Amino acid sequence: MLMERMELTAEIQRRQRTNKLRFYSPYKKQRDFHKAGLTHSERLFMAGNQLGKTVAGGAEWAIHLTGRYPDWWEGATFERAPLLWAGSVTGESTRDNPQRILIGPPTIEEDWGTGFIPADCIRDRTRAMGVPNLLDSVVVRWGGGGDVQASDSVIAFKAYEEGPREVAGADS
Repeated sequence: MLMERMELTAEIQRRQRTNKLRFYSPYKKQRDFHKAGLTHSERLFMAGNQLGKTVAGGAEWAIHLTGRYPDWWEGATFERAPLLWAGSVTGESTRDNPQRILIGPPTIEEDWGTGFIPADCIRDRTRAMGVPNLLDSVVVRWGGGGDVQASDSVIAFKAYEEGPREVAGADS
């Protein structure tokens, strides 16, 4: 009995670690931020330090990348798998902030999948050049479940220091 309880507890903890998105429960200001995406293409989440701005942004990107819109969701939705970008000023700050929030600890590869993108949704990844443990892009399983055919979305990690051509995209 005790052994079964310990195994069950370990399995619950594993599922919580590898599916952080499922347990995301935004507070009012975060929920208002998400909802504003329905009517505004640009938004600003202004709050003090350590009050959930990065968490809300990471959770929203993971929701769009996976197509797993929670019951409480009132924001914008994608009808098909999107290509999204996440970035910061440098490659290091991109790795240490948006990549960490979305994928998991950059330096512990076995923990990739403990960020907001669930482990079972990470299909593939490519590493970036020049910055240790920085990812260039991640292919994410989008949609699916039941009779719905799943497809793939992509998150590309960008650094503003790469200049306007890199941030402007391939068509520029």
